[in-house]
Amino acid sequence: MEIRFFGVPVLLTQLPCCNASCGNSLGIVKQPDIPPSAEATEHECQGIMLKMLPVAASSLKTEEGHIMRHNFVTLLALLLLSASSYSHAVKLITDEEARLPDSDGTGTRAITRGPEVKLVSPDPSAGPIKGPFAFKVAFQPRSGAKVDAASVKLTYLKATPVDLTERIKSSVTESGIEVSGAVIPPGKHEIRIFVKDAEGRKTTKIIGLTAIK
Repeated sequence: MEIRFFGVPVLLTQLPCCNASCGNSLGIVKQPDIPPSAEATEHECQGIMLKMLPVAASSLKTEEGHIMRHNFVTLLALLLLSASSYSHAVKLITDEEARLPDSDGTGTRAITRGPEVKLVSPDPSAGPIKGPFAFKVAFQPRSGAKVDAASVKLTYLKATPVDLTERIKSSVTESGIEVSGAVIPPGKHEIRIFVKDAEGRKTTKIIGLTAIK
Protein backbone atom coordinates (compact mmCIF):
# COMPACT_ATOMS: atom_id res chain seq x y z
CA MET A 1 0.00 0.00 0.00
CA GLU A 2 1.42 3.41 -0.96
CA ILE A 3 0.84 6.96 0.17
CA ARG A 4 2.56 10.14 -0.99
CA PHE A 5 4.02 12.69 1.38
CA PHE A 6 5.18 15.90 -0.33
CA GLY A 7 5.41 13.85 -3.53
CA VAL A 8 7.52 11.09 -1.93
CA PRO A 9 6.05 7.57 -2.30
CA VAL A 10 5.88 5.77 1.03
CA LEU A 11 5.00 2.07 1.30
CA LEU A 12 3.29 1.29 4.58
CA THR A 13 4.76 -2.21 4.55
CA GLN A 14 8.20 -0.62 4.85
CA LEU A 15 7.53 1.43 7.95
CA PRO A 16 10.25 0.97 10.58
CA CYS A 17 7.84 1.22 13.53
CA CYS A 18 6.02 -2.09 13.17
CA ASN A 19 5.65 -2.90 16.83
CA ALA A 20 3.09 -2.46 19.56
CA SER A 21 4.15 1.12 20.31
CA CYS A 22 3.77 2.25 16.68
CA GLY A 23 1.85 5.51 16.58
CA ASN A 24 1.64 5.74 20.34
CA SER A 25 4.96 7.60 20.39
CA LEU A 26 3.24 10.45 18.56
CA GLY A 27 0.58 10.74 21.23
CA ILE A 28 -2.12 10.77 18.58
CA VAL A 29 -3.26 7.17 18.32
CA LYS A 30 -4.48 4.72 20.90
CA GLN A 31 -2.05 1.85 21.24
CA PRO A 32 -3.35 -1.28 19.45
CA ASP A 33 -4.49 -4.24 21.51
CA ILE A 34 -1.40 -6.41 21.09
CA PRO A 35 1.23 -7.28 23.69
CA PRO A 36 3.92 -4.57 24.13
CA SER A 37 6.66 -7.01 23.22
CA ALA A 38 4.92 -8.43 20.17
CA GLU A 39 6.00 -7.61 16.65
CA ALA A 40 3.12 -6.47 14.48
CA THR A 41 2.31 -8.29 11.28
CA GLU A 42 2.35 -6.46 7.96
CA HIS A 43 -1.45 -6.20 8.07
CA GLU A 44 -1.41 -4.79 11.62
CA CYS A 45 1.27 -2.26 10.71
CA GLN A 46 -0.76 -1.03 7.76
CA GLY A 47 -3.82 -0.69 9.98
CA ILE A 48 -1.90 1.23 12.61
CA MET A 49 -0.54 3.72 10.09
CA LEU A 50 -3.87 4.14 8.34
CA LYS A 51 -5.36 5.10 11.71
CA MET A 52 -2.46 7.40 12.46
CA LEU A 53 -2.53 9.48 9.32
CA PRO A 54 -6.04 10.97 9.42
CA VAL A 55 -5.84 11.56 13.16
CA ALA A 56 -2.43 13.15 12.77
CA ALA A 57 -3.69 15.36 9.97
CA SER A 58 -6.62 16.57 12.06
CA SER A 59 -4.39 17.24 15.04
CA LEU A 60 -1.82 19.31 13.21
CA LYS A 61 -3.70 22.53 13.96
CA THR A 62 -5.04 23.92 17.18
CA GLU A 63 -8.24 25.93 17.44
CA GLU A 64 -6.16 29.02 16.70
CA GLY A 65 -4.91 27.39 13.48
CA HIS A 66 -1.32 26.99 14.66
CA ILE A 67 0.61 23.86 13.75
CA MET A 68 1.37 21.56 16.63
CA ARG A 69 5.03 21.41 15.83
CA HIS A 70 5.98 18.45 17.94
CA ASN A 71 3.49 16.07 16.36
CA PHE A 72 4.12 17.42 12.88
CA VAL A 73 7.90 17.08 13.07
CA THR A 74 7.64 13.60 14.57
CA LEU A 75 5.21 12.46 11.89
CA LEU A 76 7.35 13.98 9.15
CA ALA A 77 10.46 12.21 10.47
CA LEU A 78 8.57 8.91 10.67
CA LEU A 79 7.33 9.10 7.10
CA LEU A 80 10.68 10.21 5.71
CA LEU A 81 12.38 7.33 7.49
CA SER A 82 9.85 5.02 5.89
CA ALA A 83 10.55 6.48 2.45
CA SER A 84 14.28 6.11 3.04
CA SER A 85 13.80 2.48 4.04
CA TYR A 86 11.90 1.73 0.85
CA SER A 87 14.48 3.51 -1.29
CA HIS A 88 16.87 0.65 -0.53
CA ALA A 89 14.56 -1.97 -2.04
CA VAL A 90 16.12 -3.87 -4.94
CA LYS A 91 14.00 -4.79 -7.95
CA LEU A 92 15.62 -8.16 -8.42
CA ILE A 93 13.38 -9.10 -11.35
CA THR A 94 11.28 -6.67 -13.37
CA ASP A 95 7.76 -7.29 -14.65
CA GLU A 96 9.04 -7.16 -18.22
CA GLU A 97 11.68 -9.80 -17.52
CA ALA A 98 9.12 -12.06 -15.84
CA ARG A 99 7.05 -11.99 -19.07
CA LEU A 100 9.95 -13.22 -21.21
CA PRO A 101 9.67 -16.76 -22.64
CA ASP A 102 10.70 -19.43 -20.15
CA SER A 103 13.94 -21.36 -20.37
CA ASP A 104 13.77 -24.85 -21.88
CA GLY A 105 15.65 -26.15 -18.83
CA THR A 106 18.88 -27.04 -20.61
CA GLY A 107 22.25 -25.99 -19.26
CA THR A 108 21.04 -25.66 -15.67
CA ARG A 109 22.88 -28.63 -14.13
CA ALA A 110 24.28 -27.79 -10.72
CA ILE A 111 28.07 -27.85 -10.23
CA THR A 112 29.32 -28.10 -6.66
CA ARG A 113 33.12 -28.44 -6.70
CA GLY A 114 33.60 -24.92 -5.36
CA PRO A 115 32.12 -23.15 -2.31
CA GLU A 116 28.88 -24.46 -0.86
CA VAL A 117 25.90 -22.24 -1.73
CA LYS A 118 22.86 -22.20 0.56
CA LEU A 119 19.66 -20.18 0.28
CA VAL A 120 19.03 -18.79 3.77
CA SER A 121 16.13 -16.45 3.03
CA PRO A 122 13.41 -16.73 1.96
CA ASP A 123 12.97 -20.08 3.66
CA PRO A 124 12.01 -22.55 0.89
CA SER A 125 9.61 -24.29 3.30
CA ALA A 126 7.82 -21.07 4.29
CA GLY A 127 5.58 -20.88 1.22
CA PRO A 128 5.23 -18.16 -1.44
CA ILE A 129 6.79 -14.72 -1.02
CA LYS A 130 4.56 -11.69 -0.58
CA GLY A 131 5.95 -8.17 -0.87
CA PRO A 132 9.59 -7.12 -0.33
CA PHE A 133 11.66 -9.87 1.27
CA ALA A 134 15.14 -10.52 2.62
CA PHE A 135 17.22 -12.31 0.00
CA LYS A 136 20.13 -14.04 1.70
CA VAL A 137 22.52 -16.60 0.27
CA ALA A 138 25.39 -18.07 2.30
CA PHE A 139 28.76 -19.15 0.86
CA GLN A 140 30.74 -21.80 2.71
CA PRO A 141 34.38 -22.32 1.60
CA ARG A 142 35.63 -25.85 0.92
CA SER A 143 39.08 -27.07 1.97
CA GLY A 144 39.90 -23.65 3.40
CA ALA A 145 39.96 -21.95 -0.01
CA LYS A 146 38.84 -18.32 0.10
CA VAL A 147 35.61 -17.42 -1.70
CA ASP A 148 36.14 -15.09 -4.66
CA ALA A 149 33.36 -12.53 -4.10
CA ALA A 150 34.16 -10.83 -7.42
CA SER A 151 33.26 -14.02 -9.28
CA VAL A 152 29.64 -14.10 -8.09
CA LYS A 153 27.04 -13.97 -10.86
CA LEU A 154 23.25 -14.11 -10.68
CA THR A 155 21.28 -15.07 -13.76
CA TYR A 156 17.51 -15.14 -14.24
CA LEU A 157 16.79 -18.29 -16.23
CA LYS A 158 14.70 -17.41 -19.24
CA ALA A 159 14.93 -18.43 -22.90
CA THR A 160 17.31 -15.50 -23.13
CA PRO A 161 19.05 -15.43 -19.71
CA VAL A 162 18.97 -12.12 -17.83
CA ASP A 163 22.08 -11.04 -15.91
CA LEU A 164 21.05 -9.79 -12.45
CA THR A 165 24.58 -9.39 -11.06
CA GLU A 166 24.80 -5.59 -11.14
CA ARG A 167 21.61 -5.31 -9.08
CA ILE A 168 23.10 -7.17 -6.11
CA LYS A 169 26.80 -6.40 -6.59
CA SER A 170 27.00 -4.06 -3.59
CA SER A 171 25.41 -6.75 -1.40
CA VAL A 172 27.97 -9.47 -2.17
CA THR A 173 30.73 -10.46 0.27
CA GLU A 174 32.88 -13.53 0.77
CA SER A 175 30.20 -14.75 3.19
CA GLY A 176 27.37 -14.53 0.68
CA ILE A 177 24.66 -12.25 -0.66
CA GLU A 178 22.40 -10.18 1.57
CA VAL A 179 19.68 -7.92 0.15
CA SER A 180 17.35 -6.58 2.83
CA GLY A 181 14.48 -5.58 0.52
CA ALA A 182 14.31 -7.62 -2.68
CA VAL A 183 11.26 -7.37 -4.94
CA ILE A 184 10.10 -9.83 -7.60
CA PRO A 185 6.85 -10.07 -9.60
CA PRO A 186 4.20 -12.70 -8.80
CA GLY A 187 4.95 -16.08 -10.30
CA LYS A 188 7.62 -18.78 -10.29
CA HIS A 189 11.20 -17.78 -10.98
CA GLU A 190 14.49 -19.66 -11.29
CA ILE A 191 17.80 -17.95 -10.56
CA ARG A 192 21.24 -19.41 -11.19
CA ILE A 193 24.00 -18.52 -8.73
CA PHE A 194 27.62 -18.89 -9.80
CA VAL A 195 30.65 -18.52 -7.53
CA LYS A 196 34.21 -19.81 -7.42
CA ASP A 197 36.99 -19.87 -4.87
CA ALA A 198 40.58 -18.61 -4.96
CA GLU A 199 41.72 -21.93 -6.43
CA GLY A 200 39.31 -21.61 -9.34
CA ARG A 201 36.87 -24.30 -8.20
CA LYS A 202 33.36 -23.42 -9.32
CA THR A 203 29.85 -23.85 -7.96
CA THR A 204 26.62 -23.32 -9.87
CA LYS A 205 23.33 -23.64 -8.03
CA ILE A 206 19.75 -23.10 -9.19
CA ILE A 207 17.24 -21.68 -6.71
CA GLY A 208 13.51 -21.28 -7.17
CA LEU A 209 11.45 -18.36 -5.87
CA THR A 210 7.66 -18.16 -5.94
CA ALA A 211 5.84 -14.91 -5.24
CA ILE A 212 2.17 -13.96 -4.92
CA LYS A 213 0.39 -10.60 -4.90
